[in-house]
Amino acid sequence: MTASQTVDWQQLHHAYGAAGDIPALLQRTETFPAETDWQAEPWFSLWSALYHQGDIYPASIAAVPQIVSTLSQAPSKATLSFFLLPASIAIADNDNPVDAPAEMRESFANALAALGGFAAAALPTITDEHMAKAAQAAVLVSQGNFQQAGELLEADA
Repeated sequence: MTASQTVDWQQLHHAYGAAGDIPALLQRTETFPAETDWQAEPWFSLWSALYHQGDIYPASIAAVPQIVSTLSQAPSKATLSFFLLPASIAIADNDNPVDAPAEMRESFANALAALGGFAAAALPTITDEHMAKAAQAAVLVSQGNFQQAGELLEADA
């Protein structure tokens, strides 16, 4: 059972209201679509809803385990947002924690730990500078180094 099947998305919200649209967007990431630019879907819509101008929501916390679960199926196919969106959500949550149930928090923490492992394994083969920084930030977040991860990403912005 995937994380999105155990989450009652209709009870969660994101930047635009009820998060019922998030499972379909997350499902679209399962094909590992190319991120040719910042408007590439489904990532553009996920970023917009889950990390809106630096703000995060309960749906943001719930989405991270699903993103990492998808990544676990084919880590070599990762695109920028597979590392950057969960790391950005984690940094924002560390700065201003979102109210989320304990079970969701546990899944989130476990996903961040797994994300760090995938990112660390990918780093030696990543040639794109932005992708490398996103993967480094994911490793730092998995180690609890949120401030350092945030500074790394801000330097890249």
